[in-house]
Amino acid sequence: MKDDPVNWTKTMTSDGAASGGYELVIAPLLLGLLGFWLDGVIGIRPLLTIALAALGFAGVVIKLCYVYKNAMATERARKLSAP
Repeated sequence: MKDDPVNWTKTMTSDGAASGGYELVIAPLLLGLLGFWLDGVIGIRPLLTIALAALGFAGVVIKLCYVYKNAMATERARKLSAP
């Protein structure tokens, strides 16, 4: 059985995996800005900014791990079912 070469450009853009880099920046930034605003309203300046930015980053990392695992399982199933 001959292995097909992987077209990484198609693989990374067809399932949205290339957008993971943007998600790693945008989610913590938006949640950090929300935390910054809430800190100003409540008066506890750095606490919510750091907490919400860290929560946003952790959430994106967990989401990317699940997306990666799902993509690898799909690819493995496709290779095993190929003649």
